[in-house]
Amino acid sequence: MSNSVTIFSSISIFAMILVFYIFLVPTIEAISPSFPRQDIKDDVNDLVKLNYPYPIITRINNSDPVEEKIADSIDIYAVTYLSDGKTLNATLWLTRGFNDTLFENKNIMVDFGMYIDVSPESPAGIDGTSSYHKQITWPSNAIIDLPGYVHLKSNSSWIENIHEVAPVHHGGHRYLEVAETRNYTKYFEQLAFHQFTYSIPLSLDLKDINFPQKYRVMFYTSIWEEPLFRTPRIVDYTNWLDVPPPEFFLSTFPNKIEVRLGEHTDITGIVKSTTGSIPNATSIKVIDDRNSIIKVHPTSNVSYVSLSSAVHPATFHIEVPTADKIQAGEYTIPMGVIISTGSPSAPPEFFIQFQSTGNSKGYLNSVVNMTVQVLKPQTFGEWFKASWDVYGQPISIVAAGFAGGATSLIFERFKKKRTSST
Repeated sequence: MSNSVTIFSSISIFAMILVFYIFLVPTIEAISPSFPRQDIKDDVNDLVKLNYPYPIITRINNSDPVEEKIADSIDIYAVTYLSDGKTLNATLWLTRGFNDTLFENKNIMVDFGMYIDVSPESPAGIDGTSSYHKQITWPSNAIIDLPGYVHLKSNSSWIENIHEVAPVHHGGHRYLEVAETRNYTKYFEQLAFHQFTYSIPLSLDLKDINFPQKYRVMFYTSIWEEPLFRTPRIVDYTNWLDVPPPEFFLSTFPNKIEVRLGEHTDITGIVKSTTGSIPNATSIKVIDDRNSIIKVHPTSNVSYVSLSSAVHPATFHIEVPTADKIQAGEYTIPMGVIISTGSPSAPPEFFIQFQSTGNSKGYLNSVVNMTVQVLKPQTFGEWFKASWDVYGQPISIVAAGFAGGATSLIFERFKKKRTSST
């Protein structure tokens, strides 16, 4: 009987393991890091133009009505983005609305999307090379290298594709997905209530790039004036943005900030990243300074590392009110930080094998915390102990010397007195 029970139990356990591996394991899918909504500000009026066949990159000519119209239409002032680990969703916010007369020009090509680098720490990634390119273009007949299996329903439709980019300086790519997509024309032309706000939605199925655990992304908008001859191209693009997004914190000196009731002090601090880097913080200030009981005044509200690798910390003056306005304890003061992401380096494919630098800077918004320990006023005993810790040793040395000298003097006088008495 016991043998039958043992055999039955073994078979049951084996069956459960088999069911788990057959039915449950395949449903467990890898996902990329998820993160909440992020935003990056991009300088306005920072578009550049590439003239072919020579790799000459210049600022646009605002006196040229065509170039000015294009620049006004695709200038990015911000990008917001988030991910649930399966899809990366973004919104490109445009400074001014897209001039719909550009859609009447059949010689141009509208091109926007994102570049993705899944090896950001490799030499190729550092060089600015992308691994994948998510691209949305109009009109469809302007794409001259579509695969033969793609059959367009219209020559003026919007095309959405993702392709793998060939290694650096080779300039080729391999299409992974190509399809006619929704009409993006109205997204460029939309009007929000009370103010002109134009935005373009953009999404990437992370399954298409094998759910990377670490990657970076660059967003862009562009227009080709002559797509057939690839000249010229007017573009605006953001910085490379890390995923998962880095977290920032304030490192202070002294590390533990202690201020007594009714007193004040000066400290230094520098913004650091969880990646180990020291970003260029262009502004650090208390978020709600008016309602903050503890007053923190940045006397120098920037922190950065110079080219010589010297750290330049921000400086703060901290004032703590008296005991009738605040209690002793630990206080956390949130501070808003604006971080410059520097001038971006566009991938070679962006300009057909010619790497571009010098587009204007982008800016990230973040929050860091300053922790202040508010102590009670010193008692006499604490004051004496603190004073003795500082001055006790030199006082002891002086006192010992004085005592030794006095002892010698007394002994010498006693000796003379005995000698005179004899």
